[in-house]
Amino acid sequence: EKLRRAIELLTGAGYQFHDRDTNGGDEQIAANVAYGAIKGMNGDEIIQAARQAIKLNPNFADGFATLGVSYIYAGDPHNGMLMMQQAMRLNPQYPAPYASALGQAYYFLGRYDDAIPVLKLAMDRNNNLRTSHVYYIASLSRLEKIDDANWAAVQLKSISPDFKLDDVGEMFPIKDQESLDKIKADLQKAGIQ
Repeated sequence: EKLRRAIELLTGAGYQFHDRDTNGGDEQIAANVAYGAIKGMNGDEIIQAARQAIKLNPNFADGFATLGVSYIYAGDPHNGMLMMQQAMRLNPQYPAPYASALGQAYYFLGRYDDAIPVLKLAMDRNNNLRTSHVYYIASLSRLEKIDDANWAAVQLKSISPDFKLDDVGEMFPIKDQESLDKIKADLQKAGIQ
């Protein structure tokens, strides 16, 4: 019942669910609700929906991943990192977005050397995942590896020719403007305008 109410709230807030989002097991529905929340609701609602998914199934990797991403975007990259690591343990065949989110957590924790190989892994698994490219470039820039960052920016432009700095704010529902500005500054170092 709580999940159906969450779906109603999200729908009322303008999030559009597909049939696949509201069918299936309760834990999958809860994860989809949490993902919808990431796109349009506040951090507490996101985290509550993800926790509900985990409560329904403590071995539900996608629930932990959703909670991890929620923490990262809410400004708590440490807990985001822990949740992503748990999701990856629960699903050793994890998809590229798991690695990308872990790389994002490392970036926000200032662990750029740790972020780079995880983000490379995400790009190897799915080269079209722009989030991995963005944080890879930003991490290289933070480490002053500008030639590598410039090359990575060329690679990003090859999969997303129209990508521009302003897209970052729409790609990531980061609440903290300072964090968003940090990413943009790192991308600018690599020549992205």
